[in-house]
Amino acid sequence: MLSVIAASYLPEAAAITVGATAVALAAVCLFIKKLPKALPFCLLFCAGGMFAYCIIMSVYYAPLEVYDKGTYELSGTIISEGQPSYENTRYIVRVTDIDGESVDFKVRLTVSEDEGLDIYSDIRFTSKLKVPTDIDGLNYDNVNHLHSQGIAFTAFTQYEKIVRPLTYTRPWYAFLSDIRKALASSLSNELGEKAGIARAVMLGDRSLLSFEQKQEFSKIGVSHLFAVSGLHLSVLLAAFMFVARKLSVNRYIAYGAAILLVIMFMGVTGFSVSVTRAGVMCIIILLGLMIFREADPQNSLGAAILLIMLFDPLCVLGVSMQMSVFSTLGLITVFDRMMPRSFFAKKPKQPQDEDDEEEPGKGKTALDILSRIGLFTAKFITAGAVTCICANVFLLPIYAHSFGSISILAPLANILITLPAGAILILSILLSVFGLIPVVGVPVCFVLRFIDLLLIDYVSFVGGALSKIEWQSVGISGTSASAVTLFIVAAVTLWLSSNKRISGKATALCCVAVAAVCIVSHAVFSANNAVIRYWATNSSVALAVDVDGKNVQILKSGYYSDSFAEQYMCLDNCFEVCTVDGTLSVGKWEFTALYGESDGANAVVMTGENANILFVSNCDGTLAQKIANANTSYDIIFCRCTKNSVTYFLTNSRIAQKIVLSRTADAVVQTRDKLALLGYEVYDVNDTDGFCITVSPDGKYR
Repeated sequence: MLSVIAASYLPEAAAITVGATAVALAAVCLFIKKLPKALPFCLLFCAGGMFAYCIIMSVYYAPLEVYDKGTYELSGTIISEGQPSYENTRYIVRVTDIDGESVDFKVRLTVSEDEGLDIYSDIRFTSKLKVPTDIDGLNYDNVNHLHSQGIAFTAFTQYEKIVRPLTYTRPWYAFLSDIRKALASSLSNELGEKAGIARAVMLGDRSLLSFEQKQEFSKIGVSHLFAVSGLHLSVLLAAFMFVARKLSVNRYIAYGAAILLVIMFMGVTGFSVSVTRAGVMCIIILLGLMIFREADPQNSLGAAILLIMLFDPLCVLGVSMQMSVFSTLGLITVFDRMMPRSFFAKKPKQPQDEDDEEEPGKGKTALDILSRIGLFTAKFITAGAVTCICANVFLLPIYAHSFGSISILAPLANILITLPAGAILILSILLSVFGLIPVVGVPVCFVLRFIDLLLIDYVSFVGGALSKIEWQSVGISGTSASAVTLFIVAAVTLWLSSNKRISGKATALCCVAVAAVCIVSHAVFSANNAVIRYWATNSSVALAVDVDGKNVQILKSGYYSDSFAEQYMCLDNCFEVCTVDGTLSVGKWEFTALYGESDGANAVVMTGENANILFVSNCDGTLAQKIANANTSYDIIFCRCTKNSVTYFLTNSRIAQKIVLSRTADAVVQTRDKLALLGYEVYDVNDTDGFCITVSPDGKYR
């Protein structure tokens, strides 16, 4: 799994080099007796992951690039429920026909003015296909996120242009989706406008959460509560087994029913990778308990990952899968060292305690009761804090790469919210089920609804209060070196937690070796890449390019542009300032300047072998006309956003798919929503952070 993730972060040539080096190191290790015997096998597994990723990308995705940027008529089947995105809705479509040619690949289809498309329905539409691309500085791994779902292209169309047959055949397992919809609808009817958190906790459905709520919970590090995973299954199974024990159900029947419950829950929640990992792991543990064998957590986790990757090797590239696996790994490897089991063991009775119990009429004092309550509270708070720390220690590189920040308040937030979220899960399940029962369910729902709403209000209040604390998170720039950091963290943690287990030390050594090779390979194969840095605020714009280690400031405008360069772009003032007048060549790239009539209205077109990138500042009518007259399709456009400045040249002609807006004014929100409504993929960034992209010599960018 680690090697597949690392391969996705590296250039293909670097991934192949890492894999070949791992094979060579494995061969050398066979002749060194003092090294752990498991080390060569770990290195071979690492090489296998690297090669598997490269083979899949070459055999499956590379041949599909012939359809990139072309407009086609496609036919296929919707295989996912719609996910709201601004004013649009996104679906995953399995395409079976493209311009009369039989194919088999997945497309993420964005539909504007959507009136609702049913899952598993057949559709036909015409759209332009676009291979997914990334923007490094935005801390959003779009390519890996889509590849983890098997998606080869993104597409856009309007709802009214979709052709649907009158009848279509639904698969037999479609009843799981019907159950999910019924439960979600029942929960919405019972809780009204506050059903967003309950549906997110119970089903992982975030469609009713507002943008502000998503941001609040993400900032304080508890957004994992809204991704159905091991926590949800643990709470559900604990409640089920508690009832089974109270009813004295036969152990085989109880564990068998628990396995069926896990499978049903996985299906109702859509078989997401995080819940599938947790479900497979729970099934392995339950099967072990049925035959009186205690399942080893590390082996159960490894078996779950292996089974999932056999069916879909690239599923581990998804953030939800990575967070699910690495948080679980942190718990099972570090928790016992930080929180010994004796901490939870009951104190053995002493002889004097037995004598005291024999005395009639002697009861517990109020002081004894208070001390027990205090001890329980201390244990709960300590265990919650340690659990959060253990789960998050492996997540630091993932947070850095995918979200760009680490929450300082995550331990406190998890202590305050995790237990109420578990209660919301149980209550929401009961509420949604009893809500479907006409008569008997009414009085039960009345009580459950009251408690559930109180807990939802509490979670909302805590999330909002903590997210408003200024120092609640630390910003970290996303970078491909996150893969190296991931290996280093894994190595240290596995080594510390391995005790006498040689396999743990072998895996740790393997992680160190792969990290070293990744560092060298990334430096070698990324040497010719161009790093583009762009900052834009209301008053200043700066654009700089680093090609072959040479920093060139292409564009600067405004009073603060020099300070941008000194503070953010180059720490040692190593810039060579170039004024773009006409066309300027830097490395394998050409820069063409366009100017408007207003002061500061300018644009720079960056042209490579296979890519066109546009940088725009303070666009006026004259500049917009020049951009339109160029009649060029751009891979990505970076804009300093002021009111109407972007919409001049984007509303009338579709000249790009990705738009990056600098967050400089209140109007940026309106502009973002308007462009999203038109089908653009829109991102906005902070003024102070700026953003950058890394472009390979052949013109492709990640």
